[in-house]
Amino acid sequence: MTGSWKHVTLCAASLIAGCGVSKAATDRGLVARYRGCTMALQQGDWGAWEHGCLAPGFVRHDPESGDATGAAAREYWQRVKEAFPDVRLQPQVVLAADHEVFAILRVTGTHAGVLHCHGDWTASHKPIEVLVLERMRFDDTGHATDDWLYYDATTVLKQVGALLPETAQ
Repeated sequence: MTGSWKHVTLCAASLIAGCGVSKAATDRGLVARYRGCTMALQQGDWGAWEHGCLAPGFVRHDPESGDATGAAAREYWQRVKEAFPDVRLQPQVVLAADHEVFAILRVTGTHAGVLHCHGDWTASHKPIEVLVLERMRFDDTGHATDDWLYYDATTVLKQVGALLPETAQ
């Protein structure tokens, strides 16, 4: 996947230019807040994530599994950590303006627990690497109110051996 990072950077630069957002216009405080929340998730620090990052009524929007609030949003991330205990959430590009963060994350980890994604897949001990697009909305107090994640579940399933490359379309 290494060759694609240059392409991602070029696409992000085009996005910035196309939206009229310059690097100088990016809200650095919001970017730092986002990175802190991402680190809390990566470390499995649920208290810091829930109480320090989320607004009451926070909604995690997911086109595959539907919307989740409160405990259900935490349970999603706990399942990710159980499936990939060494998960790394590495922001590659983060843009922030008007209470919104747009990020491209490189997510890596080792499949060492049950993965609940279109079935229950036992640990394969294989590595994963996937790009995730994220949009997060924050309120005036700096707490996240909404989160949208977009990723290719088929890529993850192929990488852990749940799908054969030629059968996944």
